[in-house]
Amino acid sequence: NSNILLNTNGKYYRDYLYIDDCIKGLEKAMLLKKKHLDKTYNLFYGKSYTLVNIFNFTKKIFLKKYNHKNLSNLFVNQYKNINPTDSRNFFGSSKLYQTSAKWKPFVDIRSGIAKVLNVIKN
Repeated sequence: NSNILLNTNGKYYRDYLYIDDCIKGLEKAMLLKKKHLDKTYNLFYGKSYTLVNIFNFTKKIFLKKYNHKNLSNLFVNQYKNINPTDSRNFFGSSKLYQTSAKWKPFVDIRSGIAKVLNVIKN
């Protein structure tokens, strides 16, 4: 029966990667050929979302999947004093790594949230 306070205004973009995709990416790193070892690689899903988006996705999935009507009134109180490092957008690309390691992420943000909620519920 209480609202969630974000320590940011929740409007800045971040790229989220599901942990299983990250682990698979790291496993692929161990198999990289020597010619690829002198590069810096990034692991990203490749699509960015705001924290408010994540909150709304989570709320929607939770309401639909677990039928908790008491969450329908839940909303985010956005913090007004934003840390300068939080006020940056972040968009990532894994294209170089996808080519070098033959890796790609599989779990999109909504599926990842649903998986996490399922683990928490059980």
